[in-house]
Amino acid sequence: MVDRDKLHYIDFEGRHFATTSKPADRQIRAGLVEDDVLSCVVELPAGLLPHVRNPVSLWLFTRTKKPHQGWGHEDRSGRILLIDARDTAAKVGRGRRALPDEARSRIISTFAAWRGAPGQALYEDVPGWCRSLSTQEIAAHDHDVLPSHHVGLPAAESARGDGEELVADLTHELYSLFETSRHLEAELRDLLGRW
Repeated sequence: MVDRDKLHYIDFEGRHFATTSKPADRQIRAGLVEDDVLSCVVELPAGLLPHVRNPVSLWLFTRTKKPHQGWGHEDRSGRILLIDARDTAAKVGRGRRALPDEARSRIISTFAAWRGAPGQALYEDVPGWCRSLSTQEIAAHDHDVLPSHHVGLPAAESARGDGEELVADLTHELYSLFETSRHLEAELRDLLGRW
């Protein structure tokens, strides 16, 4: 989809082009980042498009990220917004998935806030969802623009506590599963013994 100052591109290879180390792909990404025309990459869930099982990503390009009508009041020159929306799909049928309205709205409002669009809240990085990076940070990572490689873990996951607490929680869960397994095994043996 092309507009006078904007271009939207859907990458059907999802993870591949955004992060591959192939020289030609890396050179293209480097050009897009260094020319400062890439404004946002949204990593979408797998299975959204019929007959495409790969995750897809939406790439948003613009000629300028300086404040202007239709953009917003934030100067985002030299920055790129990465949004990790992989976990937002809803099943709508056998093997089919869709992006719910809430997910679309969240993606749109995140991008609008990042641009400083009128009526939007101030933009903030949200661990596990979005992060604004400088082109220098992207360049330092071989121009890898895959959002899931940069946004980090969601706050709830990153604040789970220290290692001992995590091991204790997992041990408790494992023992509970062992108990369930023993009960199921006993029921199966009882059922099989009746035949």
